[in-house]
Amino acid sequence: MTSLVDASSCLGAAKFLLLVSVLLHLFVCPYTKVEESFNLQATHDVIYHRWRLQQYDHREFPGVVPRTFLGALFLSAVAAPMVCILDLLGFTKFSAQYAVRASLAVCVVVALCRWLDALCRQFGPRVASCTALICATQFHLMFYSSRLLPNTLALPLVLLAMAYWLEGHHRAFITLSAFAIIVFRAELCALMGIFLLVSLAQCRLSLSRTFLLSLPAGLLSLVLTVVVDSVMWGRWLWPEGNVLWYNTVLNKSSIWGTSPLLWYFYSALPRALGATAILGPLGCLRAPQRVFLLLLPPIAFVTLYSLLPHKELRFVIYAVPPLNAASGFGLASLFDNAWKSWRRGAMAAVGLALLMANIIFTVGLLYISSCNYPGGHAMAVLHQLVPPDQGGFASNFGLNCIGFKVDSYMSSVLTD
Repeated sequence: MTSLVDASSCLGAAKFLLLVSVLLHLFVCPYTKVEESFNLQATHDVIYHRWRLQQYDHREFPGVVPRTFLGALFLSAVAAPMVCILDLLGFTKFSAQYAVRASLAVCVVVALCRWLDALCRQFGPRVASCTALICATQFHLMFYSSRLLPNTLALPLVLLAMAYWLEGHHRAFITLSAFAIIVFRAELCALMGIFLLVSLAQCRLSLSRTFLLSLPAGLLSLVLTVVVDSVMWGRWLWPEGNVLWYNTVLNKSSIWGTSPLLWYFYSALPRALGATAILGPLGCLRAPQRVFLLLLPPIAFVTLYSLLPHKELRFVIYAVPPLNAASGFGLASLFDNAWKSWRRGAMAAVGLALLMANIIFTVGLLYISSCNYPGGHAMAVLHQLVPPDQGGFASNFGLNCIGFKVDSYMSSVLTD
């Protein structure tokens, strides 16, 4: 009983560490890039312009492909009270950006904790605690959790769906999967479809029930996104359908660069998983059948997604938590009975060393990433040099001097 209580306490502490880690990544890297621009601007417009759609940014700058507003509407509803308080206290809109991104980060952490709870019920608190520690010490999962990307907006839904899949609640699994696929990321049909095939192969779900659950969930999700986004964009539209056609059928995403076929396996996933990735095979040896069922869907998904020439790590970020679960099995086996002999103690020390290696790698990447936004730093310097009430003076008399100072700052950033 004492051991079980200790393991449960460790899981609670590991969950708290997840929240601390994701917020640390947010505050160390507060600036954003173009991939996040639509959802960030859309959330801003919903909060500040509300029903005045003609003032929304996307009416003038629609972007390459239209995106759904459902994520921005949800985030604005969650973040609006905090933004209102910050406005009343006299903070700038940049603080509102912190609030919006923190709201998304909390949503991801809550969904991740729900998945860890399902993992705990299936495999025990030790495996869940070790998996949480691995997730918290990795860079990319924590970094992307506060980024307003379509992939991140879909991530909480995917985590919740995977939690329900582990527990055998197929109605909730199919409903969340359908919504994530049709509204946010169509390629998730590969990942969630493989989870579904595993359930069908295990006879946990019949084909007829699958059809009866999938059809209404898919239709309702499609109707919701078409109605809402058609209003927001001013024309009949299914945004994710447009994205799917543009990126997959027309293969226009290749314009932004291509990578070798196996890039996800030899570059993206090793960086995302860190040093603890070597514990995955140990987890497979410890519980081969159970770990295999966790590994099959994400590995098959990444394999299928590798066929598309344009590759980015964020496209396969959903595969990281279940892959970490396999490493969690391995880490838990290293920690088991560590006090009984010096050999077991040495094995536990190896596990701690791998976690420490993850942390060192993450700190290095976090520092590099904090220097990767020269435009954001330049704008911050500009606002320091020109207070808001002196904008007119700057535009008429001081612009050359300010430009020289900003250029000097940019040169120092790029040469350091």
